[in-house]
Amino acid sequence: MKKKISCCGMICSECGRYQNACEGCPESNGKTYWLEYAEESTCAIYRCCIMTKHYPHCGKCTAFPCNHYDLDDPAKTVKENEAAHRRQKELLKQREMYNDF
Repeated sequence: MKKKISCCGMICSECGRYQNACEGCPESNGKTYWLEYAEESTCAIYRCCIMTKHYPHCGKCTAFPCNHYDLDDPAKTVKENEAAHRRQKELLKQREMYNDF
């Protein structure tokens, strides 16, 4: 299966909730599963990147990584969130370097 990657660098297709509780941001327009734990209707990163700035992913933004990457998934532990943020940032840096997204 081809990897499904959201604008923030999260690999949706590797998430345990993908296709069960969440379609992934590209298909759900930023309405990810964890919003049930937050007081938002759309992911702030998706809203900023896709809806406001009209970038294909955050790696295109001159402010990357911004304070949106300080937001944690409330369904994950602190260590899981730290690891996920590192991975997202590295993936987006690689994608931007090779213009592969």
